[in-house]
Amino acid sequence: MVLLVAFILHVWIIPAHPQSDPKMKIKIWSESRELRWEDFRKAPPPNRKFNAQSWVALDVSVVCAEGRFFYDVSAVFNCDSSWVRQAKGVDKLLRHEQGHFDLAEIAARDLRKAFSELNESCGDLDEMKKKANVLVTYNRMKLNTEQSRYDSETRYGSDSKKQKQWEDKIAQRLDKLEVHAADN
Repeated sequence: MVLLVAFILHVWIIPAHPQSDPKMKIKIWSESRELRWEDFRKAPPPNRKFNAQSWVALDVSVVCAEGRFFYDVSAVFNCDSSWVRQAKGVDKLLRHEQGHFDLAEIAARDLRKAFSELNESCGDLDEMKKKANVLVTYNRMKLNTEQSRYDSETRYGSDSKKQKQWEDKIAQRLDKLEVHAADN
């Protein structure tokens, strides 16, 4: 499994927010809607040794309006860039792929928390841009490192014991950051 992680930073504008519509190619992380194999729409490349690839990202929008700092952060899954090939243990593999998406949601919650702690006015736009970019860059590096560690320690989901440990750890972290979920 190969994971692609991207960060989208829309600075000082409010973009159209992608919807979790089955006809669209982007899924926004939701506690009530886990990934399904039909979300992986891209045809698998023939010469890849992995059985799946998930494309997850953080969609980050920040804006200053009326002297106040506003932000929106979403963990997203790009269906048209994600693929799976039929393989043994596909249920186990889907749980592993969900773990990648869940780690992106943890990163989104961490970034929402960091933005909420800025608690500053937008008097100096350049300074706010710098602070937002530093937070996003740090968060991206942290997520990329964690995604690699997740794949390495679970052996891409094939080590059932380690996979279960990571699933438990991810669930605990999501619970701990519940106050920073998008719908709160």
